[in-house]
Amino acid sequence: MKIPDPRKIDPDRVKLEELTVSGFGQLYNWVLPIDYIRRAKNLYEDYEEPEDIQKKLILSDALSNCKKAIEYQVDTILSYFGMLKKRTSLGQKIELIQLMDILPLDLIKSLIDFRNKTEHEHYLPEKYDVKAFINISEMFHRIFNKLKTSFIFECLIYINDEEYFGLFFDERTNKITIKIPIGEEVIPENEKPTGLLAHVLPAPKTRTIFSTQTISSPSLRKKIKNYSEKDKLYLLWAGFLMKIQL
Repeated sequence: MKIPDPRKIDPDRVKLEELTVSGFGQLYNWVLPIDYIRRAKNLYEDYEEPEDIQKKLILSDALSNCKKAIEYQVDTILSYFGMLKKRTSLGQKIELIQLMDILPLDLIKSLIDFRNKTEHEHYLPEKYDVKAFINISEMFHRIFNKLKTSFIFECLIYINDEEYFGLFFDERTNKITIKIPIGEEVIPENEKPTGLLAHVLPAPKTRTIFSTQTISSPSLRKKIKNYSEKDKLYLLWAGFLMKIQL
């Protein structure tokens, strides 16, 4: 079997067996993404059309909190896969998440672009703009919560009745491995299980056909187009492990 392409596997149609499911925690303990979303909602709800410029800036503060909530969650995902680097812009981080193909990022990018406009061009957002972006932040948070509480670390994926492969993620080394069976393990007669265990089948011999540990590029500041094919496959498989549970 060749290295499977995750883009050609429909997560809804593959057969999953021998799942190992766990979760990953928050990046920080003193503040959570929902805290930023609640702050944005409070600022939005307390806002009244004023003539005072200081009060008009409340909407910019609300929008900033939406951005912080999203960046927090993006950082958590990238950190878990060993891809979070310092001095990397949110736009570059989103490029990586986008390649993983796990979230509807067009709306997220719209939020970031709009937020940057308020920062660099001193544009004051309208109330309906902030309401829309609060909704985007809440949608992102619901998806993120599902990802972080039921992350799949290993599974068997059946392409058809005869072909299958094992997909494994080692959280200690950020290493993704794909193995295929190459035959049954031969057990000597004197070592075969008896009694209640007699029906247990021996584990198949396997061969590793893909293995990589995080991305090999020196810095995330490089463009994704400069990443090696193995780097891109790492990102695609990391996203696939998350996507099959959505």
